[in-house]
Amino acid sequence: MRNVAIIAENSVDYVRVFTENLEREDTTVLIDWRLPDIKIVEIVKELKVEKLFCDPQVSARLNNRGLNGISITLLKKDEGISPIPDDIIKKWESLGLNYSENTAVILFSSGTTGAAKGVKLSYRAINNNSDSIIDYIDRDNVESILVSKTFSHSSTIVGEIIVALKLGLSIHIAPSITQPKTILDYIAFKKIDMYCINPSMLYLLLLTMKKSETVVNELHYLYVSGSRCSKDLLQKASSLFPQAHIHNVYGATEVGPRITAQRSKYDTVGSVGTPIKNVEVEVVSESGMLCENGDIGIVHVKTNSLMTGYSNCSEPRVSLYEGWYNTGDLGYKNKNGELFLVGRFDNMIISAGHNVFPETVEEVVEMIDSVNECMVYGNPDSMYGEKIVCLYSLRDKSLCELSKEKMRAFCKNYLAPYEIPHDFICVESIEKTTGGKKKRKQSVNEAIS
Repeated sequence: MRNVAIIAENSVDYVRVFTENLEREDTTVLIDWRLPDIKIVEIVKELKVEKLFCDPQVSARLNNRGLNGISITLLKKDEGISPIPDDIIKKWESLGLNYSENTAVILFSSGTTGAAKGVKLSYRAINNNSDSIIDYIDRDNVESILVSKTFSHSSTIVGEIIVALKLGLSIHIAPSITQPKTILDYIAFKKIDMYCINPSMLYLLLLTMKKSETVVNELHYLYVSGSRCSKDLLQKASSLFPQAHIHNVYGATEVGPRITAQRSKYDTVGSVGTPIKNVEVEVVSESGMLCENGDIGIVHVKTNSLMTGYSNCSEPRVSLYEGWYNTGDLGYKNKNGELFLVGRFDNMIISAGHNVFPETVEEVVEMIDSVNECMVYGNPDSMYGEKIVCLYSLRDKSLCELSKEKMRAFCKNYLAPYEIPHDFICVESIEKTTGGKKKRKQSVNEAIS
């Protein structure tokens, strides 16, 4: 068994190679092709990857990057949206029955940086979690699915691709960078039944629908995940997709990934639903006590699809409730058992479905010669979930600010596009706590309000 990596845009060939890797019981390392080259190389070397499957563009980027001796195979890029052929789907009649503890895939949280960890999911984890998702899929009204979210994310590869393959659905693959109008036209033309989306893409779809004459009446289910979705956005989506059931779902890579899902039109708008089959959820206080309904605490999960560990041997976040996985998410349950998320316990920003670690962004910005220090935080935003804001102070106090374009250009050399701050604001100094730590603008209380 060896580690092989796929670093490519969404495509049919991507799904074919992923499936063939699992048949051979190779461990597939899924790496976001949008990461800076230096980060990709670090992951490949750290995990001792023996073979790479890449887009031609990625292969060219990695040329002369010190990856000598590693075999590289080029993947075919699709021209537009393409269907998955039946021969790939057929393979999952047997692959879907593998519940071994062997590592099937290693995935990195959306904002793969020096702070992120490679999550190892076994065949047990991916097949148990996909089975639990299949349990609530309306198989009488879902025969086709459109997938456009990045395959290197657990919610896409397990919650959409593997689920659809095991169900034998008609699967249509779109590049992750596809115009919203193209998505809407395709859904209408092909009469797609199910589409999974993050809040930022949903926002763009709604803007496009208002400007175009595209009518989408056939879509039965629209599942929203990746980051917190505002009630306002969900209500607007309901008015523009009148025939569709619009449901929030929630998960974390370490637990397979799906944790909860809305299933009924009577679920409370703004909740992420109730636990799926074989998953239990409790909200726990910092003292380790179970929270009463309505009280905010840290979300803990017990599941049969828990990861086997991290690729760098790091320990999971300390559990406040023995035997349960600590997600680090803040939330509460109502009397019906529905879960509501209110933010993160730590500093992590979730922007457009990507996990962004502010300390990593700060380290890059502070590499700019003129910058004295900086502080990065997330601001609630209807499109992105959270916009990334960077406050910075200057070494030379006679300067008023730096060019935002030049700062973004500098960050582009070291950060993925989704990690680059949306706003750069020059301040006199960075506010700190009495302990000398940077005082984050989005505290827990602000997230809750």
